[in-house]
Amino acid sequence: MRRRPKVTYANRLQLALQTLCLEEMGREVQGTDVYFAGHRRRVEVALTDADFARTEEAVARTRRLIGASQAPEPPDDDGRCQWCSHVSVCLPSEHRYENARRRVVASAPDAQILHAATAGSRVSLSSGRVEVTKAGERLLSVPIERVLGLVVHGNVDVSSALLRVVLARPVRGVVLVVRSSDRLVSGRGLSQWTSAGAPACCQRRGAAGHCPADGLSKDREPGDAAPAQR
Repeated sequence: MRRRPKVTYANRLQLALQTLCLEEMGREVQGTDVYFAGHRRRVEVALTDADFARTEEAVARTRRLIGASQAPEPPDDDGRCQWCSHVSVCLPSEHRYENARRRVVASAPDAQILHAATAGSRVSLSSGRVEVTKAGERLLSVPIERVLGLVVHGNVDVSSALLRVVLARPVRGVVLVVRSSDRLVSGRGLSQWTSAGAPACCQRRGAAGHCPADGLSKDREPGDAAPAQR
């Protein structure tokens, strides 16, 4: 909701269209206004000759588009596309056009991908189990060993302890994916054991004498805490 009620170009265009239709039907229009339900306020709009001229031009342009044999080019980064119900038809969605990347995975893995899609819920780690709760109610509780990866959909809270355990597991590939409420991918997290994660860990832990790409140090095991750095 806007901070204050503001009459937009689309509002003036709609009022002019309604006025022209009523006058064509023989009705007399004494005034026009817009009621903003969120603010509970009615704002009067005084239409000008320029508004009617733009409206008639919009009607003529619409008729030309309907009668044309070829559809117009889609708008480029237009704010109206975000709220349009035909955006998936007009603009392309996210697709991978390059060759599919083959991954070596187990034919029947014991673990599965956990999708956290309940808005307002919290995903946390408790006694070696992944628990999903909302408003004090437990929605799901599974052992951490059964979780291969985590996909977060929309407004879901994930504890830092669970993120640390999931990202530290020696699993190849993407183990954390964050998607927005409109199903677009916002980001992803890679384990330190992947080809992209190991160099980053080497840069961060090089001073401590430990690098996952070169193998574990003799006095540490997978999952042990990293040595404190000053």
